[in-house]
Amino acid sequence: MTEPITQYVPKNHNRSPSARCAEIKALTGHVTPRQPRALSPAGPRHELSARALTALAAGPGDPGGLQTLANTRLSYTRSLVAHVSRIGATDTDAELSRAAAEGWALLCRLDRTHPGAVQEIFAHPFTSAWAHRCLRPPRGANGGLDRAHLGGLAAAAALRAGTSAEVLVPVRDGALHLPTLGAFRVMARAAVTATVSVAAGEARASGAVWQSARRVASPVIRTTLEDLDPFRDCQDWPAAARLASDEYSTWHRAVLAAGSRLAADVPGYAAVLGSGLRSIVPLRAVAAANRSSTARQAFGAVALTLPRGGDMAALLLHEFQHVKLHALTGICDLFDAAEARLLPVGWRGDPRPIEGVLHGTYAHLALAHLARAQGPPARARYLQYRSWVCDAAAALSASAALTSDGEYFVAEMAAAAQAQSDG
Repeated sequence: MTEPITQYVPKNHNRSPSARCAEIKALTGHVTPRQPRALSPAGPRHELSARALTALAAGPGDPGGLQTLANTRLSYTRSLVAHVSRIGATDTDAELSRAAAEGWALLCRLDRTHPGAVQEIFAHPFTSAWAHRCLRPPRGANGGLDRAHLGGLAAAAALRAGTSAEVLVPVRDGALHLPTLGAFRVMARAAVTATVSVAAGEARASGAVWQSARRVASPVIRTTLEDLDPFRDCQDWPAAARLASDEYSTWHRAVLAAGSRLAADVPGYAAVLGSGLRSIVPLRAVAAANRSSTARQAFGAVALTLPRGGDMAALLLHEFQHVKLHALTGICDLFDAAEARLLPVGWRGDPRPIEGVLHGTYAHLALAHLARAQGPPARARYLQYRSWVCDAAAALSASAALTSDGEYFVAEMAAAAQAQSDG
């Protein structure tokens, strides 16, 4: 993957250096200069139109604008994976090195012959999360094992492509992971790697039991309940283990109900969320608390606990606002990243940094839309959310920390909140 790391900017807006470029530079600055084997010609330059930016600022956005965000994140992931392929494994195990090298070579071939299959794997939220981990390994991480995940990516791409391949895949916590599709539970846990045979749309591994990825499909939401991917645990709180059958059924019903509710109450939001929500990660349950989170490096994924007396529709709506804004701020500078001041907000007792205020304002704008659609029973919530959005927008505008794009975005958020009349 030799796609140049380009700067993605919205049309007719301030062309200031993208935070995304700085992020890639920081992640890949230590990588050796040897050029990776090419996967495909350089990709197109992605631009977010002024119309799409306006639609995003108003709350929901539109599917076209979301697709532009997804395309830029896909290009970003391709760049990261190319850099991962160039890292020398920190583990000296020859099998892990072989899995990484052979997996990378297979991905290169498949990208030329079956590019759609490779794209599906790279669009998976936790491919980017994995690449981030490889380039910024946490203390105690096994770099060789992490990098060997290239074998699992390649096996998944081959299976999606319907081609034949013999792929060496690393054993991690007793499993061979094929992202987006599932995992094989292996009996020989002491093994470092195992061969996955792919042919005629089927995958096999000797002495292993297959576990499929859990899907949720409805006219509104088509996503995965991600309880297998080894790199899904990149949120603020720990991910749950593999769901038992009854737990999966409960989650499945809750997600379907949330999608139906969003489609009925806020169809514009539902359409965008339905086109971009790739994964829901169940978080480890805690007593008497609803938790939800997003990870900047996992575009298209949200994480949450199963609400206890809470509202999954609101949680999904709230977190997907963060997904969109993380992607937007990766390609368009909305504020001065060096600005250290803190601003008071209505939804928390402690003052927040500029980026945190932007995120909270954007999330509560969506919740205000949802509460407004629910009529008199939710009037108090609606008025509170609207007040929080308007007050935070005013504080942001007065902070002098916003770029011209940021001033525009915040003004449009405030207008979208104020447009909701009481009558």
